[in-house]
Amino acid sequence: MTLTERLRRLREHASARCPQLPQPHPAYTLIFSVSDGNERADTLHASGKSFDACWKDVLIRLRRRMNRRKLKGRFLRLDWVESAEARSWGDFCVLLEKTKRGFFRYGLALDPAFTFLLTEQECNANAIFYDPADYNSSRFHPENFATYAASRFPGLFAAPQGPDQEAWMIETAGVFCGEDGVPHPLPGLLPGDPVTAGLYTGHRDPGRLTPDILDKAVAGGARWLARQIEKSGKYVYGRMPCFDRRLTSYNALRHASSTYALLEYLEYSADEEVRAPAERALRYLTGELLREYEIMPGKRAVFLVDEIHDEIKLGGNGVSLLALAKWRDITGTDEHLPLMELLADGITHMQDQTTGSFVHVLSASDLSLKERGRTIYYDGEAVFGLLRLYRH
Repeated sequence: MTLTERLRRLREHASARCPQLPQPHPAYTLIFSVSDGNERADTLHASGKSFDACWKDVLIRLRRRMNRRKLKGRFLRLDWVESAEARSWGDFCVLLEKTKRGFFRYGLALDPAFTFLLTEQECNANAIFYDPADYNSSRFHPENFATYAASRFPGLFAAPQGPDQEAWMIETAGVFCGEDGVPHPLPGLLPGDPVTAGLYTGHRDPGRLTPDILDKAVAGGARWLARQIEKSGKYVYGRMPCFDRRLTSYNALRHASSTYALLEYLEYSADEEVRAPAERALRYLTGELLREYEIMPGKRAVFLVDEIHDEIKLGGNGVSLLALAKWRDITGTDEHLPLMELLADGITHMQDQTTGSFVHVLSASDLSLKERGRTIYYDGEAVFGLLRLYRH
């Protein structure tokens, strides 16, 4: 579908929903975000006394930006300001500190005319409300703010100067449109219960789940996961999206469980795009993450080892068994059966043979008890793994 037609649909959707704000704010404010999918979206906004005037202004700015950046507009998002609440900067910062990091659902404006306005998505995506020392608190981060503001408003944007300066909390709603031209509403804050208000802000509602929607979601997730598997078979464990920084930690249990999930998909779909990466991940699991121990004279067992924390986790053996059993379901191979039995011996080594209960974490260096209980998931993963082996 052409860009012109998609823009027409966005305008039609927004004009029926965008509210008129009272003074001293502009009657209408529209915010466009555009991306071709390989880089962050470019965001710009405009305000006006009427929706038509505002649309004309923001459209001129959008086309100018797209021409300058050579963007085709694969993904388009249009937001509008639904409400604005004035706060002193001091009160605003106190409210931030009471909100879990990454969960503040308002944007920020520093003047009543909305000349300097950032959406909630811009603030969270650029770590402007980010406290590096406290996961449970948000905090205004002046350096991250200055970095992003310099690109969004070159030479114009200054951070608030004191606790008495006025700022405005901005609530937005919007609509997303991809290449297919289908507008997807993005709701704003929900009225009522303050616990649930904002929970679905900016989330597309797929409506009634259908087999087609679920197939696309599962296939998309599996293929993305497969792309994270390097030649060695190790995953790109994660990235900090705000900073585009790769996480250097690694979790052996998550490697095993992710590989199991990928193999579940492979059994369901026979997707050749996923098969080779999944095999690499399985080889990394068996060759690098599993370690054989002598648990008593003449008795050996295998454990999944988290080398970073010097730990053996009960659930790690469970999900390793699940992955290997699923590979046997897919291929019919018996090559891993001896290894699977040794993994099961590792699980029963961590089990009280009288009560059936498990200990959860051992020290990898000497198999001494490190933690009797950590998470109830480990018990379920262990039993599930044993049941799959028993079936085989």
